[in-house]
Amino acid sequence: MSFSSVSYPFAISERRVHLTVGYLALSLPCVVIALSIFGQTCYYSSLSHYAYGRLSGPIFNGALSTIAILLLFFTAPSPAETSKRDLFIARLAGLNLIVVLLFPTDGSGCLYDDTPALVWATLSGSQDYPINASLELQEATFSIWSTWGIHHPVLTYLHFWAAGISIVLLGYFPLIAFRRHTPTSGVGKPIRNRIYLISGVLVLISMTFILAHLIWFPTSHLWVKLRATFWLETIALTAFGLSWLTKGRFVRSLND
Repeated sequence: MSFSSVSYPFAISERRVHLTVGYLALSLPCVVIALSIFGQTCYYSSLSHYAYGRLSGPIFNGALSTIAILLLFFTAPSPAETSKRDLFIARLAGLNLIVVLLFPTDGSGCLYDDTPALVWATLSGSQDYPINASLELQEATFSIWSTWGIHHPVLTYLHFWAAGISIVLLGYFPLIAFRRHTPTSGVGKPIRNRIYLISGVLVLISMTFILAHLIWFPTSHLWVKLRATFWLETIALTAFGLSWLTKGRFVRSLND
């Protein structure tokens, strides 16, 4: 069945999907940085660690889950500009983002004094216990899987690899998919292609440095002190978001 023969009860807009993903990707680093500046939480060592902020946690998880859902279930109404490979990579990237959310990164990401953080805990009781029963905290942890007694290093590796794979897959769009010429490309296509190329290269460079850190100098104190992982992830996500905004014709002068 072709896309043109499908009757939808609502309007499907590729442009709005591109804009939504772009806005979320571009605004997420800005929001969490603002929360750190204004004292809501500490300055985390990576973007993923903002999942543990008492306010940044829901924002981080909500933004990533929204992007993941859009990538998983988006169906392009104009197949001339979106190939089956594009849709497959989008779904694979969305699946990896879900894995990132299901398996949070390890550790708090910063030194806590009295700053509240979003942690998971196992308790010796529940709301169904008698009111005079004491609920004794047994374990506070930054791993939700520990609440079920699951402790394994592979859980952390799942997060790292899923995060890396998802960003690399998302880099495919500005480097390849968005730069593809079509009959409706318009006169602004060469300029947009430069933006896509720069965005894609920034994504790949950022991920290359992070991968080099994990392989060759994972215990570097300077890396942690500079919060290099956070800034490289921010560069990659910002570049990715800019490319999707460009695809959604956010810049009116390029809207042809």
